[in-house]
Amino acid sequence: MRTILTAAGIEVTRADPGEGPHALLVTRRLAPSPWLARRDAEFDARYEKKRVAWAKRDAGFFIARGAP
Repeated sequence: MRTILTAAGIEVTRADPGEGPHALLVTRRLAPSPWLARRDAEFDARYEKKRVAWAKRDAGFFIARGAP
């Protein structure tokens, strides 16, 4: 199991002796998850579209009212 987790890019250490002889503790991910990278890229793209839409809306609002 340790070999599989390490190959998947996860850092694994032995757990406390009280946990049992085969217990492993996952401490951190060594490689970034492709799923998380894709999710973050989609979020950034969606936020950028919203930011552009808000800027256009606000620009139209100030043009219609007259610049302060």
